[in-house]
Amino acid sequence: MARTPTAHDPGPDLHTANVDDRPTGPDQGPDAPLPPTRRGPGLGPALVVGAIAVGLILVFGVLSVVSTGHTTTSPSVSTRPVAVAGSSLKAVPAVTGLGPIEQADTPPANILDSLTLPVGSTPVPHGHSVSNTNQYDGQMAFTASSTEATLVAFYRSELDRHGWKIVGVAPATGIPEGVEVLSEQAGSDGWYWEVGAVVSPTRFTGPAGVHQSTRFQLRLFEVPDAS
Repeated sequence: MARTPTAHDPGPDLHTANVDDRPTGPDQGPDAPLPPTRRGPGLGPALVVGAIAVGLILVFGVLSVVSTGHTTTSPSVSTRPVAVAGSSLKAVPAVTGLGPIEQADTPPANILDSLTLPVGSTPVPHGHSVSNTNQYDGQMAFTASSTEATLVAFYRSELDRHGWKIVGVAPATGIPEGVEVLSEQAGSDGWYWEVGAVVSPTRFTGPAGVHQSTRFQLRLFEVPDAS
């Protein structure tokens, strides 16, 4: 027989019954694990893009430096042989060949860099000397398989091309039939410098004199102070 609710017994609580009567499962209880958190795309793609950008910057920077180096290289210090106007010879820098007479940055770099040698020139053994008592005075001897006239024309053209003022072309002192091309230029050390390209007469050797050899020397000296 059904029980009649009274004012003191209102009957079953429908809200409580609904909550208690909810079916529960392994994933719906109070201790069920939380669903996995969604992750964004991450830093991987951003790092790749950044690495590519840095690589491009480095590549363009290197190309810029190489390009700048090629456009600003001075022809006076180029190691490649250069054809000489008015001569059948080609010129190369003399700075290496004049090494035995260089002393403590003397002569100055701009003087050494403005001197050249004919391609194929050979230093004469023990053919160099340096005197530095008051002013520097050094000389270095070479031989070349060219004629005296060819070497004179070579130095007249090369000294003028590299900024030397040709003072004169005259017979060399103490060398019969030799010729000296004398020039001067201001050095970066504050002194004037002179160079004498002294060319000796050509020697012909071998059967019927078919082999030619000419000795020449470069003499560099610091001009004394006129005062």
